[in-house]
Amino acid sequence: MDEVLAKMNERLKKNGTSLEQVELMYPKMVESFMPLSITGVSARTYLHWKTEGLIPDSHSNENSNEKQREWVRLNLFDFVWIKIIQVMRDFGVSIKTIKETKEFLFTDMVSVMISEKDEYLKFLKDDSDTSNEDIESFDKEIDLLKTLIGDNPKEYDPFTTVIGSMVTSLFLLNDRGSIIINKNKSEFEVGYFTYKTMNDFKEHIFPLLDRPHIQIPIRKLIEDFFDDPKSEKFIGSFELLNLKERKVIKAIRQKDFKEIVIKRNSKNESIIIEIERDGELLDQKARDVKRVLGLNDYSEVTIKYRNDKHMYFKNKTRI
Repeated sequence: MDEVLAKMNERLKKNGTSLEQVELMYPKMVESFMPLSITGVSARTYLHWKTEGLIPDSHSNENSNEKQREWVRLNLFDFVWIKIIQVMRDFGVSIKTIKETKEFLFTDMVSVMISEKDEYLKFLKDDSDTSNEDIESFDKEIDLLKTLIGDNPKEYDPFTTVIGSMVTSLFLLNDRGSIIINKNKSEFEVGYFTYKTMNDFKEHIFPLLDRPHIQIPIRKLIEDFFDDPKSEKFIGSFELLNLKERKVIKAIRQKDFKEIVIKRNSKNESIIIEIERDGELLDQKARDVKRVLGLNDYSEVTIKYRNDKHMYFKNKTRI
């Protein structure tokens, strides 16, 4: 077990995180402390969705009285799911298809992998480009998960679900993923893919992308959350930033810097912040910084302090 944990931790560290960071984030991501208003969805609409069976029972902790909307409290996974419903309704997706999407996204994929491990490993070997080394690692990790989770998979919900995997991969591995909805004859089919695994499963993913479809990028929903001024007081509660990253935010708040330069991962551009007299501009740039640091979307950071000291650090995460 120790050897498997060590290899798992090594892989996480290559992506800029660690098992320690996972353990730190776990209780924060499942804690229900955000109000419904943060989603932009009204209490009436939310209660309608709940009546229609779109809200998982285990994720609804609200008072049934519409006037007491302050009792609706959401965790990060609830937030993402509600935004997904909102997007699907904006595109006119039926309640039936949204319910099917809910059942798919909240499937306990870890329990399925444990109970059908041989079939899953055979699928990886025969129907994907996953390397033999990775398949062997998955084999050991599934056995480890079986030992850790045992007969209590619900204790680890929603991390063991499809949506849980997508959201945590976004934060911990700087991955990008999308839900994809295709129409096959008279029926809709729901699936998902991540950018980091796309090539391994291209035989299954590319045909979906070649057909007309609706694609909902999960990362964009999180980026919009970071950009929303109303989310400011909730972002810090997730403890997504490490010590050096928190020092960057502290320097911005106290204006104890001459210049901050952040080199992005995914774009040929840098975020540059100099001391500004225009507070509003500084606030917007500060939100940009929080989004980039929180989503691990940077390669290196340089701060030039007022006292002429410098701080420089790199991020190991790569897309």
